[in-house]
Amino acid sequence: MIGRIISHYRILEELGRGGMGVVYRAEDAKLKRPVALKFLPPELTRDKEAKTRFIHEAQAASALQHHNICTIHEIDETPDGQLFIVMDCYGGETLKQKIAGGPLSIDDTIDIAIQIAEGLSEAHGASMVHRDIKPGNIMLTDRGIVKILDFGLAKLGDRTKMTRTGTTLGTVAYMSPEQAAGGTVDHRTDIWSLGVVLYEMITGRPPFRGDHEPAVLYSILNESPEPVTALRSGVPLELERITDKCLTKDPAERYQSAADLSADLRRLKREMSERTSRPRPKNAVMPRAKTRVLRIVAAVFGTAIVLLVLLAAFNIGGVRDRFVTGRRPGDTGRIESLAILPFVNIEKDPNTDYLSDEIPASITGSLSRLSNLRVVPRTTAFRYRGREADLAAVGRKLNVRAILTGQVHVHGKDLSISAELVDVANDRQLWGDRYSLKLADVITLEQDIITQITDALRLRLSATDRDRLAKSETENPEAHLLYLKGRYFWNKRSEDGVRSAIAQFQQAIEDDPAYALAYTGLADSYSILAAFGIAAPRDVFPKAKAAASRALEIDRTLAEAHVSLAFILQHYEWNWLEAQKEYKQAIELDPAYATALHWYGLLLLTMGRGTEAVATVERAARLDPLSLPITASLGTVYLSMHQYERAEAQCMKAIDMDSSFAMARTVLAEVYVQKGMYEKAIKAWKSIAELPTRTPEDIAYLGYGYARGARMDGARKILAELNNQAKDHYVPPCFFALIHAGMGEKDDAFTWLQRAYEERDYYLGDLGSATEYDPIRSDPRFGALLGRMGLNPLPRAISAIE
Repeated sequence: MIGRIISHYRILEELGRGGMGVVYRAEDAKLKRPVALKFLPPELTRDKEAKTRFIHEAQAASALQHHNICTIHEIDETPDGQLFIVMDCYGGETLKQKIAGGPLSIDDTIDIAIQIAEGLSEAHGASMVHRDIKPGNIMLTDRGIVKILDFGLAKLGDRTKMTRTGTTLGTVAYMSPEQAAGGTVDHRTDIWSLGVVLYEMITGRPPFRGDHEPAVLYSILNESPEPVTALRSGVPLELERITDKCLTKDPAERYQSAADLSADLRRLKREMSERTSRPRPKNAVMPRAKTRVLRIVAAVFGTAIVLLVLLAAFNIGGVRDRFVTGRRPGDTGRIESLAILPFVNIEKDPNTDYLSDEIPASITGSLSRLSNLRVVPRTTAFRYRGREADLAAVGRKLNVRAILTGQVHVHGKDLSISAELVDVANDRQLWGDRYSLKLADVITLEQDIITQITDALRLRLSATDRDRLAKSETENPEAHLLYLKGRYFWNKRSEDGVRSAIAQFQQAIEDDPAYALAYTGLADSYSILAAFGIAAPRDVFPKAKAAASRALEIDRTLAEAHVSLAFILQHYEWNWLEAQKEYKQAIELDPAYATALHWYGLLLLTMGRGTEAVATVERAARLDPLSLPITASLGTVYLSMHQYERAEAQCMKAIDMDSSFAMARTVLAEVYVQKGMYEKAIKAWKSIAELPTRTPEDIAYLGYGYARGARMDGARKILAELNNQAKDHYVPPCFFALIHAGMGEKDDAFTWLQRAYEERDYYLGDLGSATEYDPIRSDPRFGALLGRMGLNPLPRAISAIE
């Protein structure tokens, strides 16, 4: 192979070989860069079905873009049918080579494990499981960066029902118990394998050994490894606990996510660093004279007096804290999860509701930027608006340790606020205060409450965290109050509310032209007018883009602005790749931003990347479990992936939270259509269309339901009603196309779809993944339209295979 040219790659040298193929260093003749080419053994892809599945798996793996995962550039085939993968080529050594020199330092072990965990977290978030994490598949570059190799190949081995041919004893040694037993595996099998690697870095040897494979498998399934502290001195007990948790045989008892494992490793790293840099207390070692005195005291007065002397003379913090604060020994006192509930408006004056809602929301937004605090998103916390809440029950429901509540009283331009921060796990107040101030001082009020919360929770703030909290989006109190009003009206999600929000945001910008958040609010308001079918996209989306772009000119670190721009790129410009870039930038800036993940997941669905869409929206749902739009959207994703039972269950979950939520009922009705239950679907859509708050979209879906149920007279009546409405205000062309498609009137459907294309109809962006268009999907005009929009002509085919 050396010297051969494959495609546009010149083979330079062999780098290594193993059961999953041979790797060569090569030169990319086009881009003049070094690459690695991995040629797969022919027996692995000889089966046509296995080969197809592998290509899909490798395509998914190539979408993983993370600094701890080896980048896949291309999958190709030689003229004689041999598959190869083109990857980045790195200088350095494998972790296997490094461990061959003996156990690693504790610091290096933790650093490497953190990087592996973070790469796995990214992959697991995209529903990719490696299945073969081992030192030989971990590359350590010359710059100290960890790169995980061979994503997708282990699954190929499983799918082709490999025997032990091509595997090694080393691979078996890293198998999880469920993998070794031939059972179903998920992302937790990678966490087990990382635990084995962690053990080996610490001790220099794997935890499960034997003279032959059956002996190793028996050990994995039935034996417990020797504790790492018994094999090496100086290992922190916390590192042993982390390793043991990874190596728990029951997957339910292991770390449930690589992100949780990474968080524990990072916490240990910080604590080790602090212990190293902390000066040694003068009384750390008890002088012999004091020891003799205590022995005498113990002999004469008993042990209880000695304990009191110890408390007074030697300041034993753990015991002292238990008496003073009720904390257990070793408890740092830090609380790392928080929910901020909407404040109570004492006067119940609707004109001041915006303060009781938006002050807590503003504080939530600021604290959500902290790296070591999980803050429940607004949409979930605000499910408790106006309710007398049992804080302990709310804490359990939201899985948080602390809750902030408050009351608001407004009299003219005077504002009175009382706030209380409670440790709900221990039923104790952490902080409470009452403020009397002018409305114009609301910015100062928010900043003071934020400071009090971070102090009371005993958070350790990095320099970046302190900068984030110190950052003020505006110093103009009037502009800030206008922004709060704007968000309050925007969250009403009605036409009148959105138009009121636009007026508030515009006035805020007049008062402070450098207020980036106000521009973001303005962009979101214009966008939602198109998203609700209220205004023609060409009338509002350009205004939305101008506002979002201006927000980013002012502040590139504002995650909300990146999401606002991404939404416009996705739904108006159909610039899918730029939209993806903006969503990913927002998520990088704020990994806990559920809305960014939610909308990014729907973009992935549109692009035909269904598996990633499921993982991304599920992640959003975990972050914001009581969000009605996210809950229902997850039903939409399941529906598009033909997972009808899961879709139905997800919609019912949203309906249980709020029976009036129309979106969940709409998705549920489409599930009924897909299951052939047309009358049930019509009944669901009819219940929505008869509401006083019905929209043209609700009416259109009822017409579509009639059409799919072969009730053509009903469908034509709805078409007539929409035509009458279109005389007075904008009605999206897709609503007409939807009904004609349901009726099987293809020519009329494509006439309206062409009009939708020309008008940049918001709803056209869902064309590729929407099951509603299945009756016309096989028509060549359908694929051609998707192609003009820059989409894969058959994204639903990909979803079906997945």
